[in-house]
Amino acid sequence: MAVTARPYGWGVADRSGIEWTEATWNPTTGCDRVSPGCDRCYAQTLAKRLKAMGSPKYQNDGDPSTSGPGFRLTLHRSSLDVPRRWSAPRLVFVDSMSDLFHDDVPPGFIAQVFEVIRETPQHTYQVLTKRAQRLSRIAPELDWPPNLWMGVSVETRRYRFRIDHLRQVPAAVRFVSAEPLLGPLGELDLAGIDWVIAGGESGAGARPMELDWVTELRDACISAGVAFFFKQWGGRTPKAGGRELEGKLWDELPVRVAPAEQPTRKSAAHDWLVSIREGAYWIRDTQRLETWESSAMARRPRRRNERYQATGEINDGRDGEFLTDEEGQLREEIAPHTVKRTRVT
Repeated sequence: MAVTARPYGWGVADRSGIEWTEATWNPTTGCDRVSPGCDRCYAQTLAKRLKAMGSPKYQNDGDPSTSGPGFRLTLHRSSLDVPRRWSAPRLVFVDSMSDLFHDDVPPGFIAQVFEVIRETPQHTYQVLTKRAQRLSRIAPELDWPPNLWMGVSVETRRYRFRIDHLRQVPAAVRFVSAEPLLGPLGELDLAGIDWVIAGGESGAGARPMELDWVTELRDACISAGVAFFFKQWGGRTPKAGGRELEGKLWDELPVRVAPAEQPTRKSAAHDWLVSIREGAYWIRDTQRLETWESSAMARRPRRRNERYQATGEINDGRDGEFLTDEEGQLREEIAPHTVKRTRVT
């Protein structure tokens, strides 16, 4: 499959801070650690915060030895139709807060997710799992949509076997996520693989990534004609080390994806996001970032220590879909003129 670099402006994510996608969709939430790449899981940290804030999707506690507060694997059938409400094409990361191939997700539910993907061909979907053995085992039972990319995470050479399982899957695009890259992957067989993402770990206590680990992987991709995407060096924050690898940004994609419609001044109100960061409420659109209190939505007298919480209702009253990025922001898709605010006492 031809390697194409994404054009300037393509990656302006309207609903996600993850560089290689545009939006996230979580028909399931929660997970359990299965390998060293899970040790500093950003999703588990965010789930704990969401539970404390009362989010209904994150009230089921997982096993303390493998999961955490608000992070038990939970199915959300009410979220299945979320992508049907997105008219503009998006590149969608499925289950940024979970793993669709977790043992507790029934094959029938996975089939329902695949059905939604098939019935929304305007979008391109990315599914990523560490449970490659289950993936290959149930893959023959699934009807694979042409707009679905399937990937596995490989953090060290010990987990290269996941790529062998991925090769057995009849996905339109197969990709490998080497993030967090915790060691050299060594000689890698990339036959049947279309895309490789690499990146360092971020957050408190992040384990450093060596230059040689990344360049070895990049060079293997070049030799095999596989698209290569370097996401970040990582560090205390995702942006701490920047994104350049030997003086260059590597933003290759396996195929050209139709860009999402870019918001205009006229439609910007419909593209606002409410994001929640460490208990503070912010409004953001494509033009500016400003506090909740100073936005046009909240120009009213405000008593000292008074706080407001978005209820998560959109135009028709359906629950909003929480979206996340690795910066610790929790975003909820909400149209500003219909947001209901509940006073927090």
